Amino acid sequence: KDFEKQLDDSTFLRCHQSFIVNIGTVTGAENDSFHIGEHVYRSLDPITDAHEKYDEYLRLQQEYDEEEED
Repeated sequence: KDFEKQLDDSTFLRCHQSFIVNIGTVTGAENDSFHIGEHVYRSLDPITDAHEKYDEYLRLQQEYDEEEED
């Protein structure tokens, strides 16, 4: 928890009790897991805030990409 406080909240998310990931490296997500390349980080007790934060990240990334196209 001390280490987590030192991280930029907009860049990292806790996807599991034992894992904190850089949101920009996530390649996929399911209800109970996050994927980074071939690695799957599963949680027996999914952290819904992490999925909400990831969904928001994807939405903002899509908006940014659309602005860049214009």
